[in-house]
Amino acid sequence: MVRISSIRLGIVTTLLITMALASLSAYLSLNILSDEPLYSMLGVLTSLALVFLSVSMYRGKDWALTSLTLFYIILAIIGLLISTSLPSEGLLTLVGGILMSSYLWRYRSRKGKISQEVLEIEEGEEPGTSEESVDQYFLS
Repeated sequence: MVRISSIRLGIVTTLLITMALASLSAYLSLNILSDEPLYSMLGVLTSLALVFLSVSMYRGKDWALTSLTLFYIILAIIGLLISTSLPSEGLLTLVGGILMSSYLWRYRSRKGKISQEVLEIEEGEEPGTSEESVDQYFLS
């Protein structure tokens, strides 16, 4: 039985970057915004949401992939707005958000094609190559 891995290197990299953003958000919320409890709690909730979305996307949930794509699109828009007053930071945020959202969007559109290929391979496998026939060969 031939299986195609559903987790690619780019997705793992995206998950690691999202986890880094979540930990940065938690750090900034707890240490720098400790004087403002509302903003601190919002930052912690954002961190937890990002971790939850990353883990859900790792487990193959399509809604998490869509949500993270939208998060990075919003991050790119915020980077565009920031670039008027802080050009280098805004540009960094804009480019990072665009790269991440475009990769996730392309992966999202290709994911359906990959799962269809896996189904075609599993349905069209040659006789005698499945796990059951191999087990029967060794048990007899």
